[in-house]
Amino acid sequence: MHIFLAFLFTRFFSHLLQEEFAMVSFASPNSKLVFEQSSFNHPKTRHNNVINEHLYNYSVNVTLPGCASIAKLLDGDLTTQEHFIIRKLKLVKLLDTEVVMGFIKSGKLFMMSHDTHIDKEDCAGVTPSGLLVLNLVKDTFEALGLDGSPSEFNRKSNSRYVVTIDLLHNDMRPGTKKYVKTLQRLEALDLKFDFMFNWEPNDNKISQRSLPVYLRNNGYKVRKCRTERTQTTYEGINVPSLQSSAGYSKDDDNYLEVYEWLGAVACAVEVDASDPLDEISSYTCQVPNTYMNKLTIGRYTGFFTTGTISRLLQNTRDLMKENKLPWASVTIHGFADSPLSWKHREHGYHKGGENLYTYVVFPNDEYWLYMAIGTHDICP
Repeated sequence: MHIFLAFLFTRFFSHLLQEEFAMVSFASPNSKLVFEQSSFNHPKTRHNNVINEHLYNYSVNVTLPGCASIAKLLDGDLTTQEHFIIRKLKLVKLLDTEVVMGFIKSGKLFMMSHDTHIDKEDCAGVTPSGLLVLNLVKDTFEALGLDGSPSEFNRKSNSRYVVTIDLLHNDMRPGTKKYVKTLQRLEALDLKFDFMFNWEPNDNKISQRSLPVYLRNNGYKVRKCRTERTQTTYEGINVPSLQSSAGYSKDDDNYLEVYEWLGAVACAVEVDASDPLDEISSYTCQVPNTYMNKLTIGRYTGFFTTGTISRLLQNTRDLMKENKLPWASVTIHGFADSPLSWKHREHGYHKGGENLYTYVVFPNDEYWLYMAIGTHDICP
C-alpha cells in the first residue's frame, strides 16, 4: 500500500516545500502510473494478460461502495489460499527429473526466494512456465560460471547479473551438454535459498499439497502459511461518483484523483474532513461524489497465484452486479523484492520496489486499469 500513500501525499508536501522551503530540492524517483480504459467484452482486452503476466502477488485490496461486509464469494479463494515456505532448498534439486516432470511440467509452480533483497543480495524465482530465474550479485555470478546478462538496472556498474534457465527446454533434458554443465555448476557452488511457493496441478484430482509433501519426504523443512485477512467498514462516507464513460484521459487529473482517493481509504487515512484546515491528517474526495451509508474494504496478505486473482476479479464483478453496486475496485500488490515484474521482465527495487495494479470495474462490463510501476521496472 506504500505507493498509494506516496501518491496521496506527494502533492501536499511538494506544495509545502515550494511555499515554505523553496530553496530545498529533492530528486524524486521516476515511477510511472499507467491508466487505461476498456471493456471485458472487447476483443482486444488485455485484462487476463495483465493478471497472468504478474506472477508474484503479495496482497489484495477489495473496495466495495454500498456494501456492509465482504461476501463469502470473495473470501473463499483468498482465505483458503495456502502457501508454503521451504528452508534452504538447493537449486540443484530443481533439476531432478522427479521435480521437473512431476511438478514443474505437470502444473504451475509459483516460487520466489523468501526474505531476500533484490537490491543487495542473491534472489531467485521459478515461473509457471518453467523458468528458473537467478538475480545474482557479481561475485556469485562469476563463481557460478553460467551464461547470463548484466542487470537491466545496473549496467553502469555491472554489479548484478541475471541467469535464466528453462527447465522444460529440450536442451535441459538429463544427459545433454547444457544439463550436465548446469548441474555441475549448481552442485559446485551449492546455492541454497529459502523459498515461498504455491503449486497448482494441471489435474484437479491431484492435491496442491503434493509438492510440500514430496519435499518433506526428501528431508526439507516446509512450513504452511495461511492468508491474513482484515476488514474495514466506513459508515456515512462520500465516495467518487464514477461512470465508465466519463472519458478520463491521461491529460485529465480526475483519474489520478480517483486513484489517490482509493489509496487514502486503503491506507485507512481519515476521509471527508469537516474542517477545511485539517488537510494534513485527512483527505477529501476531490471528484464528483455520492454519499454512501457503507463502504467496505477487505485486505488480504499472503502469496496469491494468478488463477486466484482471476477468479477474484470475476467474483467481484458478479457481486457488484448482484448487489447493484455503482462500481468496485480490486488492487493487487506485488512483492517489493520480486525477481520479476510483468512479462517475465526483470524487477528492481530502487526506492521502494513498487509493482501493483488496480481494476475499477463497472456494471456494464467496462473497467479502468491503473498500473503503478517503479523506477526499476519496464512498462508492460
